[in-house]
Amino acid sequence: MKSVRAKPELLRLPLRGAAAAPSGARRGLAKADWVAAVLVTLIALVPMPLGVHVGGVVVIAVAWAMALALRARLRHPELTGWIVVDGDGLARERAGEVTRFTAWGAQFGVAVLSNEPRDLGVLAITTKDATRYVPVRVTSEDDRAAARDLFVRPAALTEVDVRHVTRDDAGALSAEDALRLVSAIRARDPSALDRIVLSDPRGALVVLEGDELRAGDRVIDLTSPLEWRAFLFVESTETVASVVQATWVRQAGVEVVLVADASRESNHPRGARVSHPDAPPPIELRMAIERLFMAPLRHALDRAPRASRAPAPIASVHPRAPT
Repeated sequence: MKSVRAKPELLRLPLRGAAAAPSGARRGLAKADWVAAVLVTLIALVPMPLGVHVGGVVVIAVAWAMALALRARLRHPELTGWIVVDGDGLARERAGEVTRFTAWGAQFGVAVLSNEPRDLGVLAITTKDATRYVPVRVTSEDDRAAARDLFVRPAALTEVDVRHVTRDDAGALSAEDALRLVSAIRARDPSALDRIVLSDPRGALVVLEGDELRAGDRVIDLTSPLEWRAFLFVESTETVASVVQATWVRQAGVEVVLVADASRESNHPRGARVSHPDAPPPIELRMAIERLFMAPLRHALDRAPRASRAPAPIASVHPRAPT
């Protein structure tokens, strides 16, 4: 009976936690070398018994070694897991457990999202079953150059989004390692980097791929003229009012409204804070998606040619510009 061999790993990238020390402590540790040298020199110059000289040097040496160890730890924060690229696909290893993200040959997408300063971001690996977030954190000044090459799209993450998907204890890739991961994915499935695969709560797919946006059985051709608007509305029940962000799209006879929760937005925490909300769109036009993907989908729509304005049917949505 032939043994089944595991497929060799092609890439193994470390996930590390955020450095916890404040900048002042880092500056102090950076001076440890010359502080130790000054103290040793003073001990050598000040007259005192030999035993005191030796004891003082030993204490300074131990303190210096501890400072060096702490400085090295700050440069290389705690390892929390690994992102693995192998012959089967993509996976994450953490605390002895392996979470398989996707297999090669399956339909998946990779969205590179960042905050405005471009020092934090995520690689969002999307499939019809789940979305997995791989945080990316700039670790040094040298790593900022890699971040500029990685985060080339317009910023899509608010500070609220960043806190939601980049917990300090979960670990993150450096920008340089994230670039290596993107390059490995591009080598196996180049189209994955321009694809987003989502599903709404009913299981219908929302897929951005190439020049098409597919929302269930509705297809939007991004090379042909279309209309789209972004707006907010309030969804109310007997006990709570929720703010919802929406993107309305219409092309020829095809119409859809992509919706996502906006309650985590710092400037729209409650329905009452939205000064001029639109009327809720018809439920049959709505498809719910994860909020982090609203911005990249809008960017794709914005690149499409605009249709000339024409009177809309009564049943259609007439959203106003965002407030």
